[in-house]
Amino acid sequence: MKIIPTPLVILTFAFVLSMVSCNELEAPVTQIAFEQARANFYAAYSDAPNEVKKSAVYIEALEHGCVFEQEHGRTFNEWIGEISTIRTDQGGDEIGQFSIKASSIHQNVYYEQSDIQKGTALYENISQFAEGDLVYFSFTFDQGSQTAKINECFNETSMTEFGSVADPEFDVTFTTLRSIE
Repeated sequence: MKIIPTPLVILTFAFVLSMVSCNELEAPVTQIAFEQARANFYAAYSDAPNEVKKSAVYIEALEHGCVFEQEHGRTFNEWIGEISTIRTDQGGDEIGQFSIKASSIHQNVYYEQSDIQKGTALYENISQFAEGDLVYFSFTFDQGSQTAKINECFNETSMTEFGSVADPEFDVTFTTLRSIE
């Protein structure tokens, strides 16, 4: 019996290959490792049977940043993402909010910086881009809180536990951006 692939099967296979080449092969290994770990925490949080277990996963996800920092440091170069937000104050004296959405593993992770002053090299660098542009970005994770309750090495700023594991938002200090052509 000869199997003839249908157009839907061929199209699906082509789509899967394109996603692998765009997201997994081009993204740095450290980016994939970090974002995959975040996706794993989201799955564990979603599967947890109650709020007590969900909170335990949330704490583990925050503390994972310390493990990642010990293994890889806190400064990274040439990660891949899409500019999701560029907001200035009235008059444009500073970029009040700037964020990049990365999804190397099909879950959104946001890297954000605020209060970028006009006249700085970073302000000028950002001004060359628009929301939706794909970029390589280099940055340092901002220090998280280290309390008796939580040891958070990377500052994750979501308002809820669910947001922290589903669409995490990390405060960072960007150093450079460059266009993906």
